Amino acid sequence: TIENSGRAALARVASEAPFDLVLCDLMMPEMSGADVFAARQRESAVQARRVLFFTGGAFSPEMQTFLASIPNKCVQKPFSTEALRALVAAAVREGPAL
Repeated sequence: TIENSGRAALARVASEAPFDLVLCDLMMPEMSGADVFAARQRESAVQARRVLFFTGGAFSPEMQTFLASIPNKCVQKPFSTEALRALVAAAVREGPAL
């Protein structure tokens, strides 16, 4: 399932069964990945841990502080298919969505 904005993604995860993993860009137009994470955290701390971030690397000191404050992984673009698959597999091994 693909959504083109943080707001649309939040609406999707709120209306459907829990997702095993959510891939989220850190830098988006309407709301940042940190905003998406905060909204998921308010809804379900367990589901917030199921967010994997990616970024092109051009992010602010605030985003660096945010990433340092959470246990979630962040992968730098460009990334290989193999690297992404390994991160997804590791996240899924941690357990299914609750």
